[in-house]
Amino acid sequence: MRLFLHIGHGKTGSSFLQSWLAANADLITSRTSLIYPLSAPGEAITDPRALQGRFSQGNGALLDSLLKQKDRPRRLRRWVRSLAQERSLNRSDLNGLVFSFEGWAKQFDAMVDA
Repeated sequence: MRLFLHIGHGKTGSSFLQSWLAANADLITSRTSLIYPLSAPGEAITDPRALQGRFSQGNGALLDSLLKQKDRPRRLRRWVRSLAQERSLNRSDLNGLVFSFEGWAKQFDAMVDA
């Protein structure tokens, strides 16, 4: 499975892209078998502002919180399986997950070796 990260920087149109991704999440999945997660499975939408065309920092907080979990690999597999099931996809048909978060641009230098 592939992971697509949009590491948006402030004032570059990231909020528009995040709103578009959120508003078109079902269409993206039906046409490409990619999932732009709006919430953890079974939970309310994490940030409904993007669906309303308002400012949002994207869905990266979902990925960040999952990566901090102690039993990360098992929990991530269950989470991906639940996402696929909620969208009537077999896990084997899933092409990947899409995440977008402006905060990663500020953290990027600290994440990579210089």
